[in-house]
Amino acid sequence: MNTKQVILSSIQTSMVALLALGLLTSCSGFSRKNCEQTDWKQQGVIDGKKGLAAESIMKTEKSCSKKGSEFPISKYKDGWMEGIAVYCSAENGFKLASEGKKVAVNHCPIEFRPALEQNIKLGLEFAGIESKIEKLQKQKASMKDERQDVKEKMSEIENELDTLKAKKADINVIPAAVSESMPDPVSDSAKKNVK
Repeated sequence: MNTKQVILSSIQTSMVALLALGLLTSCSGFSRKNCEQTDWKQQGVIDGKKGLAAESIMKTEKSCSKKGSEFPISKYKDGWMEGIAVYCSAENGFKLASEGKKVAVNHCPIEFRPALEQNIKLGLEFAGIESKIEKLQKQKASMKDERQDVKEKMSEIENELDTLKAKKADINVIPAAVSESMPDPVSDSAKKNVK
């Protein structure tokens, strides 16, 4: 059994009812002309790359069938298999997880899941590290701003201290100057007693 057959088998055995997403939600209103003119293989590739479940096309298939148009399910599934292989790749799992996007692992064929899940974990870890780096860089920038504010405040305090010390020194000089200009009471009375 080749890889394509394994994937197709996996898709067929794992079909579950899911709500249609994006474009496919609005496809139930397809006209017969739209059903016949759409490149269903390309639509499958697009849907697969988005991670949409292959089953989500069933509403469109029913809508086209009701309008008398044959829906080329095999073309769609061939395209979807190409697209889902891209979506379910380990690289894409890492990319989506690191960007904080949810990965629809259950839409992926089983054989893709181990590597995909491992890379999703790495992507989440990577995103967490990036988030912590960004947070620490913001803290560092904030601390630099705070440090600059502290330096400025320290400079203001030093200037005020210098001003106050100068005033203190001026005040300390005044009593000495005053005492020099005043007579010494002890020496005057001692002079009187000596006579």
